[in-house]
Amino acid sequence: MNYRSLLDAMSHIDWISPSESRSAHEMKLPGSVILFSGESHSQSIPQVCFIKQTHSCEIIPISNSADLEGRTGDGIFTTKKNLCIGIKTADCLPIALVHSNAIAAVHAGWRGVAGGILRNGLQKFTDQKLDLESVQMFIGPSISSAKFEVGPDVLDALQHPSSGLTDQQLCFVTSKGVRDRFHVDLALAAALQGINLGMRPQHIHVVRICTFLNKKWNSFRRDGTVRGSNILTLTMSS
Repeated sequence: MNYRSLLDAMSHIDWISPSESRSAHEMKLPGSVILFSGESHSQSIPQVCFIKQTHSCEIIPISNSADLEGRTGDGIFTTKKNLCIGIKTADCLPIALVHSNAIAAVHAGWRGVAGGILRNGLQKFTDQKLDLESVQMFIGPSISSAKFEVGPDVLDALQHPSSGLTDQQLCFVTSKGVRDRFHVDLALAAALQGINLGMRPQHIHVVRICTFLNKKWNSFRRDGTVRGSNILTLTMSS
């Protein structure tokens, strides 16, 4: 992808700026419902299939909640209708992947972004013979680049071929901080990965709320271990 094509692709990404006074953001699509929320909302959502998250790049396909027993990973994929799947975050990216015949919920921190968890998630759709141009991606509230300061080890990880990001794209995703520190826009990195993997830029939607700056959302970097979790739930209706 040359420089002009990259700028054109980025211009077609759907950047969403909802009211920052809300601690939940719901999206109703034909055949699917997506809810990004703080943990305080968790009691009002139906039974959710969660997985024990480990900052890995593993996506687990399921047909019922029993398929997750004893399993670890950072994403859930299903083709089953009316099965609510979810993941928890507290600064990392909550990603919903939606097709008319399948859905996936993905937890992506910098390790997942660098390691290719999105590629693994989209592979589940291609395994089902589903066209990636028909998949939509929704990235919920996460830490902004201004508040996500990292060391050179993270930059090195993002430069690894497993991230799928080009040097040119990394110039948009990263910026120099003080001394040996860098700032990283994880949401933009994931959006560019989606484009590289065959998704249409118009089908990539990013909720631009910073979990660190907005105290209606939980943030590990802001609150440490006393923080709760933000929740992504996703259901494919019949």
